[in-house]
Amino acid sequence: MASKKETIASIDPQIRKVDYAPTTAAYRFSTEIEVRFRDVDALGHVNNAVYLTYFKNAGMLYRSRVLAKKAFSHYGLVVFSAECNYRSPAHIGEWLKVLARVSELKKSSFVFSYEILEGAISRVVADGLTVQVCFDPAKKKARAIPDDLRSRIVKFENGLQ
Repeated sequence: MASKKETIASIDPQIRKVDYAPTTAAYRFSTEIEVRFRDVDALGHVNNAVYLTYFKNAGMLYRSRVLAKKAFSHYGLVVFSAECNYRSPAHIGEWLKVLARVSELKKSSFVFSYEILEGAISRVVADGLTVQVCFDPAKKKARAIPDDLRSRIVKFENGLQ
């Protein structure tokens, strides 16, 4: 098993190191999550699928605090796609800061961008995005983002258009 100080590139030289600096200044919302035993896999680091759960938790809190308590049911928000980039491993007992923001608004969808930082030293652990779509279940198709939802996002995100 690799020590915590080894990088992915030192474990497997075929994988190139990706230089990545956090862009925390762009984020106005964050939450903290402690890595728990159930989050880690046999290698002792957070399982790749768990990062999407961290994104989801941050997105849910963002929606309930910034948009509306019932944003999902009221606006019919569904996740259309998800992407996660793994930057460094997280381990049990670490506190992670999960940053979330709406980085792009379209007609019927918006993009949630996320960054996960290890809290003590702000080491970048992961980043990614999800595309949320306003969905009309009766018509079974996307619908335009309602004006009130769009205005809440623009107001919180300092004028995002």
